[in-house]
Amino acid sequence: ELVDLILREMEGKGDDAAIPVDLKPLFDSLRQLLRPEFVREGLSGLDCLLGAFHDVADDPSIAPRLIPLLRSPVLLVRIYAALTLGKLRVTEAAGPILAVIHEGYSFPDSTSAVSGKHTVEFRVEDGKRQRQSHTVRWLGYYCVALGHIGADDCRQALETLAANPDLPRDVRYGSVVGLGWIGSPASLPVLKQVAERDLIWLIRDTAKRTAADIEIARKNGGLKIEN
Repeated sequence: ELVDLILREMEGKGDDAAIPVDLKPLFDSLRQLLRPEFVREGLSGLDCLLGAFHDVADDPSIAPRLIPLLRSPVLLVRIYAALTLGKLRVTEAAGPILAVIHEGYSFPDSTSAVSGKHTVEFRVEDGKRQRQSHTVRWLGYYCVALGHIGADDCRQALETLAANPDLPRDVRYGSVVGLGWIGSPASLPVLKQVAERDLIWLIRDTAKRTAADIEIARKNGGLKIEN
């Protein structure tokens, strides 16, 4: 099964003998991405197998294998594990996802911590440890995953995250997006607060539009408006 084959790769347990011959080139490409040193912001244009994994996975029984991957050293594994847990609405994943969000990033200074712009990491190249700086933000995907899970404790957590100006901007933005997926009128006070006070225009605008969609849905008897 394709889902199991890809999940094995994400776990670092890929087996060449189990991969169909016609899929080997795709899996070779996937393995180039599933390396701790591979870093890229944004998911567009990335390996089709990871997208297929997220789209095709429909069995919540894989959750015990996905939850440990929330702490994978591989960026894309972390992101796709979180998003897939969200898609499957695995409520028991909410705690582990939130724990990683609260741990935050290891930024070099307070300015970076607030803006979420930079991470400083190290990689090994030719046997030497090389310092590198990346514009990478990934915790926002975890917030979106909480929104897809949709439980009430997820909503409350996202409201707290969205309203905290000291958190990285991707966490605040992802929390607003997550609240939009939940679509609860209970989130309106926080969304309106964020729409007025957040320093980032994109976050303010998204909060404003999300609040408007929720209010329209409430007037329409609870029909959720899809963005």
